[in-house]
Amino acid sequence: MAYIRTNGRYSGSGTGNAEPGWDQINLGTEYLLSRRTTLYLIGVAQQGRHAVAQIYGVSPSSTRRQLVVTTGIQHQF
Repeated sequence: MAYIRTNGRYSGSGTGNAEPGWDQINLGTEYLLSRRTTLYLIGVAQQGRHAVAQIYGVSPSSTRRQLVVTTGIQHQF
């Protein structure tokens, strides 16, 4: 689990709100099916303050909030 808080600042004319920010929480877990096979689940939620949410690796949200969930299976040969 991780919590990330980011504060930003724009300068110059035409920048709109000069102090955007983002709050993000990351959660993940694994489940061992066998000695070589693992299921995983990862969730990332972000909320923007005076900005839209934009989680790295996916398209920006059209709102202040965004949620991304990833699941998968890993098998080691």
